[in-house]
Amino acid sequence: MGIRAMIDDRRVSRSKSLMAAALFAVMASAVQAHAQPAEPVFSPEYDAFVEQVRRDWSIPGVAIAVVKDDKVTTRSYGLRQYDRNTPVTDKTMFGIASVTKTFVSAALAKLAAEGKVELDEPVVKYLPDFKVADPWLSRTITIRDLLSHRSGLASYGDWPEEIAGLSEADLVKRMAHLDQAVPFRDRTYYNSITYVAAAQIIEKVSGKPWGQYIDEEIWTPAGMNDSYAHADDFIAAANVLPTGDGWSDKIKIGQDAVPDRANVATPHVQWERALDRSLAYLPSDLTDRMAHFHRTAIDPGQSIFSSVSDMARWARLLMNMGEIDGRQVLPALAVREMRRSAIVRRGDFPANWETEFNDSGDGLQPVIYASGLMIYTYRGRTLFGHSGDELGYATLMIADPKTKVAVVVMINNFASKNGATEALVGRTLNALYGEEKTDWSQMALARQRIQLAENKDVFDKLFAVKGPEAKPLKSFTGTYEHPFCGKLFVRVEKGKLIASTGPAWDAELKPLGDGTFQGTVRGPSAIYFHVGFEPGEAGRPANLTITHPYLHRTIVFETVAG
Repeated sequence: MGIRAMIDDRRVSRSKSLMAAALFAVMASAVQAHAQPAEPVFSPEYDAFVEQVRRDWSIPGVAIAVVKDDKVTTRSYGLRQYDRNTPVTDKTMFGIASVTKTFVSAALAKLAAEGKVELDEPVVKYLPDFKVADPWLSRTITIRDLLSHRSGLASYGDWPEEIAGLSEADLVKRMAHLDQAVPFRDRTYYNSITYVAAAQIIEKVSGKPWGQYIDEEIWTPAGMNDSYAHADDFIAAANVLPTGDGWSDKIKIGQDAVPDRANVATPHVQWERALDRSLAYLPSDLTDRMAHFHRTAIDPGQSIFSSVSDMARWARLLMNMGEIDGRQVLPALAVREMRRSAIVRRGDFPANWETEFNDSGDGLQPVIYASGLMIYTYRGRTLFGHSGDELGYATLMIADPKTKVAVVVMINNFASKNGATEALVGRTLNALYGEEKTDWSQMALARQRIQLAENKDVFDKLFAVKGPEAKPLKSFTGTYEHPFCGKLFVRVEKGKLIASTGPAWDAELKPLGDGTFQGTVRGPSAIYFHVGFEPGEAGRPANLTITHPYLHRTIVFETVAG
């Protein structure tokens, strides 16, 4: 049976429960208790805290699950979309972003436990054409290196999302041009691109697309019926933005793009109301905005949709060494491999791995990246889990296998960058462990204000105006190419310089003088970067450079002749 046929069967099997849930939907700010609250976690005081977090961080909807003694209690707050009276429930699907990596890792760990792959064998054993820029590394990088972010390969941020028409297989081929950002196996350097290669191994060994394999081998036997690998598994493909198409008014967004039968939260990109608005760059950044559902070449690192009920089952399964409800879904060996330490966090690596609660010495601290799982310390305890934020969503799953408690928090707003999910998980852990309550939200907001102010200083320097542009905009037009990031097409449109990667991904380049520009991506969330043109022969630029602090490097696009 194909994956879409299976999806159709799953839709039919749960249609009655979805219809029943709709009958009991209540107003936007109401709280739905989906199971008898287990004290001391859920209480009027706890509910008030969550609602304050929603207001402070401009979050339309929140779903929370608590696992205690292998029993699950869920709670949901607010709306699937800020301007629609559609409440979040425990069956509402959210994009889980980088928590996707836990499933890709689990799939490979399962195949390893079955003797079909070896995690410490080179990738080329399974993908013979696999290459990176260094020939020795091409032969040496193992599956575990891919899963543990210890390859040191450059990540280029999320640039692969913007390359028009790029498939996952094509992206792995382009890895032949990836150089090192940090030394091999020296430190954690977070990189979603390596998970695309990992997913290709799943497909090569199992003979099934990675999403289908996870569905058939993990979700279905685990009773996780609200989980899908890609947005277009439950939304018509015509309404899902393909790679490289950025922002398009021709494609429906939010609940307008969602079939009535799909209980999914709309992705939002909102600035936090509690932050100093003077630090925002554009007035439009301060409005309620929605993002497209989309599919990209980097999906194996960030694309899965799931509900808080399903993710609670996932946390239970991982805490119980692969067993749930009397069924051994994952071999215990597979879970041990996922939790096996791969690389210890070091303080001197580039800050592309955000640390949770890093203001407080006794807060939740990631110390090790294993295989698809982060290992945390929290007040003398060892926990595991993963965080994730992607355009429109954030999720955080934390589990304590010793005491058998876990927390899952899911929200449909991207701008919080994990701050809100950290705050909600922290307060929930306080209750589970019987600790004094800490206002993690105010701590995270203070951190966000400092970070935003620091970012503003960085960007103010980056975008310093050097004077009026001496050259005509037309002199910068042309095609520029980077071996990994692909092509950029620069044109003049209605008196403005525009750079694009494909049919609809556009960035306006505002002159700063002396051949430098501020780039602003057209879309639901303003993304800024610095662009420079190096003079070449015959008055044409030799190259185009893109600089952004998040990239940790300058990307050089060479001028294409002709």
